[in-house]
Amino acid sequence: MSDPHPLHTITLKGDIPDLERELLRRYCHELHGSDGSTLLQFFCHSVDADHALYLEMEAVLPRRQGTRRLRIPHTLVFLIESQSGGTALPVPPASALPDTRTSG
Repeated sequence: MSDPHPLHTITLKGDIPDLERELLRRYCHELHGSDGSTLLQFFCHSVDADHALYLEMEAVLPRRQGTRRLRIPHTLVFLIESQSGGTALPVPPASALPDTRTSG
């Protein structure tokens, strides 16, 4: 059984398209700002940032018991925070990330 206390929080960017935001809302907790803005946040037992395109995590589901393994594209992530005070998560070097610029 997993530790009942999440070790990491992952906050997503605020400019996520509406369709993706609605899909992710069922797996996230919401942070409401004083200006009316809402950010989505995962509470996680484990996070693996080794893949070049996505983070893999074991997220604690809101309003439900249990966890779910999810993969979230790095491009959606605003902040990764460790609650354990341990070392930072491994992040792939920029050279390992694909070039998403379009040639014009």
